[in-house]
Amino acid sequence: MCGIVGVVHKDESLRIAIDAIKRLEYRGYDSFGAATLQPDHIAGKKDVGSVTENDAHGFFDSIPDSTISLAHTRWATTGEVTQANAHPHLSFDGKFSLVHNGVIENYRQLRQDLLRDGIECQSETDTEVIVHLLAKNYMRTLDVLEAVRCTVDSLEGEYGLAFITQVDPENIYGVRFKSPLSFGHIDNMSIIASDQRAIAPLTQHMTFLEDGDIVKASAQKVTCYTNNLSKVRRTETYLPWTDDDNGKQGYSHYMAKEIHESPIAVKTALAISDDSLAKTIGQLKDRELNITGAGSAFYVSQIGQYYFALLAGKYARMHPADEFLGLLQPDSKDHLIAISQSGETFDTIEVIRASIDNGASVTSINNVLGSSCQRLADYPIFQGAGSEVCVLSTKSIISQTMILHRLAILSGLETGRLDGEEFDKLTEDAKRLPGLIEKLFEDSEKKIEEIAIANCHIDNWFFIGRGIYHPVAMESALKFKEVSYLHAEGMPAGFFKHGTISLIDNNFYTIAFLPNKLHDPDNFRFTMSNISEIQARGGRVIAFGHEDEGEEEISSLWDYARLPSINKYLDPVLHLVAGQILAYYCARTLGRNIDKPRALAKSVTVR
Repeated sequence: MCGIVGVVHKDESLRIAIDAIKRLEYRGYDSFGAATLQPDHIAGKKDVGSVTENDAHGFFDSIPDSTISLAHTRWATTGEVTQANAHPHLSFDGKFSLVHNGVIENYRQLRQDLLRDGIECQSETDTEVIVHLLAKNYMRTLDVLEAVRCTVDSLEGEYGLAFITQVDPENIYGVRFKSPLSFGHIDNMSIIASDQRAIAPLTQHMTFLEDGDIVKASAQKVTCYTNNLSKVRRTETYLPWTDDDNGKQGYSHYMAKEIHESPIAVKTALAISDDSLAKTIGQLKDRELNITGAGSAFYVSQIGQYYFALLAGKYARMHPADEFLGLLQPDSKDHLIAISQSGETFDTIEVIRASIDNGASVTSINNVLGSSCQRLADYPIFQGAGSEVCVLSTKSIISQTMILHRLAILSGLETGRLDGEEFDKLTEDAKRLPGLIEKLFEDSEKKIEEIAIANCHIDNWFFIGRGIYHPVAMESALKFKEVSYLHAEGMPAGFFKHGTISLIDNNFYTIAFLPNKLHDPDNFRFTMSNISEIQARGGRVIAFGHEDEGEEEISSLWDYARLPSINKYLDPVLHLVAGQILAYYCARTLGRNIDKPRALAKSVTVR
């Protein structure tokens, strides 16, 4: 989950590389570094912390510039967050400097092999073994490309690599296997990067490497090779670049701003034409439906599972992306809907690839145009929710939920589960949703803020809900713990009494998501019963619901936030927004690093 940038320019390259990794820092990283190629050595500097903050204090001023530079932001996988473990890593002979995204699974054995040859690693990382192997193989072959081929042949795992070397002062090199890497070429400059966002302000024409590709780039030209060192031409892609990060616009944090952009994200999702969704609906006629995602996208998938069951009468097999292939191998009888904000989530891509290899068709829902998921899918759906600078996904998951809702009602119309009048009513309700989210901000946000401020001293929380509110509870608990650093556990309200209730005391609080009693009376009644069980054991319950505070059953709650209501299918979206608001204000009160919570990354590109 690291940010890789390599630049070769006819003049100076370091500032270009530093600015490029700063554009990637929104993903959430813990260390960084840069290196430049000098006539008699490779100069470099690295440290833990923020690229942007350190750059503002002149951190990189001591690195001499060069026509070739390498820069990196790290999210720790192997080895702690230390200066020694930050990238780039230098080879034992000082002739190669390398950065890496991914995980090398056999690095311990490779480290032992190097030690037997008298080469000792200076860091705890799996990355350092790669650069030593590269230098060792070059000493044997005296050919950089052959050294690359020999090196990657010994690696097990996934990797995106970029390196510079004194033995070839005209070129930078990149290698890809299951970890994203692309390049762009402009007059007198080439740039290699793990994320098109790094390249896009410089050129909107970029080329994505395929697994096994090796790229060699000078300021004048770029050459691609396959793993057997045959030259290959990869298709250039045009991706229009709009930098829609227009700052915080008066909000204290990007998270708050992006939560408040949810109404726009919903409108954009609703503006996707029915024709753009029709091919996916056509695939569902004769195929089994599978849905997958990781993290927040998994909980969105669960909401989608309910939508298809309730609105289309269609059961969707749904598993988290990291476990999916251990339970199910989609084939020609299946259609997969894969959800990922970044479109680069490693586990989700693996499910897509396996599904395609087995003959399944794939729809991918993503918020990044040109991402790996978008390129792989038969039917890519681009959310267009706008960039999320905060590491936590907020408006993007609201957008994804609405796209699944649209697919479900279109499928319901196709299957006959919904008649034309019902379809039209649900469509009109969806158009009202942006206004009701705005109403939530106006009427309910202050109350939710008060709840957060009054209760953020509590260390342990349960989040519960029934039916479609079960994944709402799971996702809301995830948001809460991601940004507040407090223990929060989501679960079905009915499941709660089967063991978990033993943890309840007056220092273990519960958030309960209540459906509108008029829309879903059974789930309301059953959830209130579960709340009573918690209260009977001294537990304090805060509920999000839609009924007046004066009702007797509501008055027994520790606290209550009343939300607007629309229908039984879209009310959960309002609860998702409310859960995000609660997490935000709790974290703000506790003084957390809200836009870049510790240990988190925006795009999880490792297994």
